[in-house]
Amino acid sequence: MNNHVSLTQKDLVEIAYRWVLKEAGCAASFREYMKPDVGECPVIGFASFGKSVLVQVNTTRAEFDQAMASQFWLQPENNMGRYRFLCVPQDLVQPEELPERWGLLYVDEAQKITCVYNPYSPNGSYFWRNGFEDENLYNLLGQNEQLYAACRRFKYMARFLN
Repeated sequence: MNNHVSLTQKDLVEIAYRWVLKEAGCAASFREYMKPDVGECPVIGFASFGKSVLVQVNTTRAEFDQAMASQFWLQPENNMGRYRFLCVPQDLVQPEELPERWGLLYVDEAQKITCVYNPYSPNGSYFWRNGFEDENLYNLLGQNEQLYAACRRFKYMARFLN
C-alpha cells in the first residue's frame, strides 16, 4: 500500500469536485455541503433524471477505518447520493473493502483522478444503474429540497453582491 502520498482533504475535495462535474456528468455540484441531519458531504453533484453523485473523501487509512465504523456507513438510508464514491490517495483502499454499491476513485501523486471501480457502470456505459434507489435508502424528494434550499441561498447571496 502506498501511504506516503501527501494529499490533503482540501486537495481531494477539489479533485473530486472537478471529477463530479466533468466525468460523472453533473451540471451542479457543491463542496463541503452541510446537511443538518447527516453532517458534511465533501462533494455532492446533481444531474438530470434524478442523478446525484456523492463523493466521500479519506486521506489516511486510519481515517477510512474510523469512517467505516461511523453511522454514515452503517446507516446508508440517512445519506445523500443515488451514486456514491469514495475518493482516496492511490491504493489506500481496495474495491473489495468498500461497502456494497460504492465506487472508488484514486488520486495519484500528480493529482490525477482515476475511477478504479464503478459498480453502476460495469461495462463502461454512460447510463449508470443500480444506485441507492430503494425507497428506504434513497430519498429523491428530500434531496431535491436540499438542492432547492441551496439554490435559494445563492439567489439571496447574489442580491447582496450586486
